[in-house]
Amino acid sequence: AMEDALRTMLMTTFGDYVQGLDRAEFSFPLNLKDLKLKEKKIQEELDEDGGFPFDITDGRIGSITVTPGWMGSVEVVAERVVLNFAFSPMKAMKRAMRPDEEDSPQEHMMQGQGGRPPMGPPPGPPQPPRYCSHHGTSEQRVKVEPRMVECTNCRMKVQTNYQDFTLCPGCSDHEQRCMLCGSSAPKAGNYVPGVGGPQVFAAPGGHGGDDRDFDRGKGKGGGKGKGGGKGGQYGDEERSSPRRQGRNSNGSQQDSYSQRNGGDDLPPPPPRPGQGGGRPGRDRDDYRQRDEADDWRQGNRSDVPPPPPPPTGDRQHRQDRQQ
Repeated sequence: AMEDALRTMLMTTFGDYVQGLDRAEFSFPLNLKDLKLKEKKIQEELDEDGGFPFDITDGRIGSITVTPGWMGSVEVVAERVVLNFAFSPMKAMKRAMRPDEEDSPQEHMMQGQGGRPPMGPPPGPPQPPRYCSHHGTSEQRVKVEPRMVECTNCRMKVQTNYQDFTLCPGCSDHEQRCMLCGSSAPKAGNYVPGVGGPQVFAAPGGHGGDDRDFDRGKGKGGGKGKGGGKGGQYGDEERSSPRRQGRNSNGSQQDSYSQRNGGDDLPPPPPRPGQGGGRPGRDRDDYRQRDEADDWRQGNRSDVPPPPPPPTGDRQHRQDRQQ
């Protein structure tokens, strides 16, 4: 059994490169002498990468000694190994013309993408948090000033105005626990607070406002901005009517210039009747001056007296006769 195992080992290790191993006698002690190498097989291995500028012409091994041990180990000793090579100028020239390092297809792909790894899939929609029976309504969730807190499960920092906070919405839904106190919440949530920001999970408006009303722009938070009617930072933006009307001192109804032009996205007002068409590129200050010029005629905003009336026909006739 040992002889067959040694034969298999030697044939696997040296059989492709040494001649005569198949005819050798494998008996202990095993000592093989004057073994000739297979030059063509070795040359094929050397030319595989195309960077070896030599050709092997001859090779031999003086002796191979195989000594098995008592514990199942095997020692193989090769002595007097002789290899003869011939320099190939053609292979050396081809090697010199090649670049130092050839980039792999993966490196070319990375260079085409600017050296950046491919982007992952876009994040999914925000997960609605879960609330227990003690925090099921907005009135049961005590609100304070907005602050940054840390999820006790994933350690992600989020912003909230809830006084009690334990889990972020994602961990709350995954663990089936209340976002505020961490108690069991088997019922899935259907409301995501703070949809205006990826890490804000509670409305930063005033106290006592309903969360849903806050996101719809109906909350009671203080301060002008988006959300909460006039408070918070989410919800629909409160916008004034494009045209608001007021009454002057004469009781006539006219457009207020400041209200008409309060928004940057509104077009300039049209010219008044009787004054001709305005230039398309006229600034808003021109309309302001034009409105102020019309006001003194109407007598509502300026103290400048009206111009004197033109001379009558008889007075003009007497002046012509005197001249």
